[in-house]
Amino acid sequence: MLSFRRATPNDLSRIVAIYNSAVPSHDITDDEMPITVDSRQEWLNHFNDRFPIWVVISDSTIIGWCSLGQFYPHQAYQFSAEISIYLASDTQGRGYGKQILNFIDQQITDNLDIKTVIAYVYENNGGL
Repeated sequence: MLSFRRATPNDLSRIVAIYNSAVPSHDITDDEMPITVDSRQEWLNHFNDRFPIWVVISDSTIIGWCSLGQFYPHQAYQFSAEISIYLASDTQGRGYGKQILNFIDQQITDNLDIKTVIAYVYENNGGL
């Protein structure tokens, strides 16, 4: 069973490590080189109660993260969010993606003023 909590600055190194595990394949990120914790400090600060980021926990270990980020800074998109889901490579293929999507859907339904969710899914990403 997965659990979720809002990410904190203390989680950033794990968030970056999980993201960086996807970089070498170039199949699910646009980055050609691993990112650094320092380069993601400001990025993390953009998440808030309206556009949150969570860590995904299994057996007391952060195995992934998910977020709803501001899609585009224009009034027409004020109720839109870009979804991101990243799981540690050794946890993929276990159906966790579907559990994460269910969690996010419930958060939107119960707590968030979001009407549209946009996802960038790379062709080579095997799915959730």
